[in-house]
Amino acid sequence: MYLPQSQIKTGLKTQGNEFFTLDGRSYIGDYFETSNGRYYSGKSPNDINVFEIYSNNPNTLSPSPIESETSGGVQDIIDIPYYNSRQITSLSSTSTKFPISFLPSPTPEDYEFGEIERYFLKKRNEVKYKEINQEEWKKYVDNNPNVPFQLFLPFSISWEISGDKDKVFNTNKNTVERAIQRFKLLGFKSYLKERYTQFYK
Repeated sequence: MYLPQSQIKTGLKTQGNEFFTLDGRSYIGDYFETSNGRYYSGKSPNDINVFEIYSNNPNTLSPSPIESETSGGVQDIIDIPYYNSRQITSLSSTSTKFPISFLPSPTPEDYEFGEIERYFLKKRNEVKYKEINQEEWKKYVDNNPNVPFQLFLPFSISWEISGDKDKVFNTNKNTVERAIQRFKLLGFKSYLKERYTQFYK
């Protein structure tokens, strides 16, 4: 990798939780920044095994391997040459399936029980979420090679849908806040539009 010295900022170091790798692991160590806002491992482009890392800061997110995005959801288009260059064969396979949005439709039995489970994906290098069904979600939890599991964090939350409306609101709000703390879900409340009585009846 060659870049003119004027186009890179070296001497940077992270102790963790600032950057992550393509497979979602926190990156610790030396890194450098390029003039186009990308970040790479190592002290300089001359290091061996330089690879791109991604910022956890939503104000300085480095460009994603995914080139464009759909409104309100997670991108379904992937930059195949990018992944081919990194020999990530599971993502460049033509059999790879991308997440499809899903909106729960509680049954009378669900309302009698009082709650449902909701399943989500968070794009690891962007503040983007998508709600999906349980079957699809399990593929990401199980690292199924037919889905781009490296790109997404799967998580689920219990969601109350019946009973005292104020209690339902507060319970779901607390559930969301616990999930935000546990999984570091920046922007998740905004994604849900803080509609804590959604599906209530």
